[in-house]
Amino acid sequence: METHKMVLERVALLVLAVLVLAGCETTQQPQRTTGRIGVVVVDAGHGGDDRGARPVFGHPEKALALDTSRRLTNALRQRGFKVVNTRKGDYFVPLQNRVNVSNRIRRSDAVFVSVHYNWARRPGADGVEVFYNNSPMAQRMAVEVTNSLGRVNPSGVHRSARPGNFFVLRENRRPAILVEGGFLSNAADNRFIQKNANRQRIADAIADGILRASGGRMPETPVPEASESIAVEAVDSR
Repeated sequence: METHKMVLERVALLVLAVLVLAGCETTQQPQRTTGRIGVVVVDAGHGGDDRGARPVFGHPEKALALDTSRRLTNALRQRGFKVVNTRKGDYFVPLQNRVNVSNRIRRSDAVFVSVHYNWARRPGADGVEVFYNNSPMAQRMAVEVTNSLGRVNPSGVHRSARPGNFFVLRENRRPAILVEGGFLSNAADNRFIQKNANRQRIADAIADGILRASGGRMPETPVPEASESIAVEAVDSR
């Protein structure tokens, strides 16, 4: 017959086992956003010595991604979102630093968007491509952005939005997407992307997709400045 003391000891061991097992869980799970998006972390891919994809002609990916990210930043602000940038100039930012910017934002309505352009050995590969991490909001953003870009890029969409295992997605605690706005290795895509007016169209399409993912409405309340509610570490790696 068990004594009261023995029962208490068994309960204590059970609680300890549960705590140990919980502590062993290391998979990075994105935090759930509220139904609305208020803050967008815009990540311009590559930079500095990392030139990114080689174009058929014209500017390399790092310059195109930065220009598109600047245009996207303005487009998002015009739509009422607060924006935080991981890279504002031609310098390289380590992937972990990019993720840190996103993970340190202390708001539940923040998301992450990484801007890139694609490359393939096969010159015929074209069109847009969007990846997302393990988050329902990220999937919703990816689908909406894919649809928006498909209406802008002459090559259209040949690939559905799908999960991606990129570092900036996998290690991100926020809903995160990675946008490939077209193939620089494709003559037609590259010709389209190299034009300023078309990169503006790409930026506007991404912003419109994010807005629709957020319910198609502006944030209900003004979003505070970064110094008031967002903790972000400088990531200038020059």
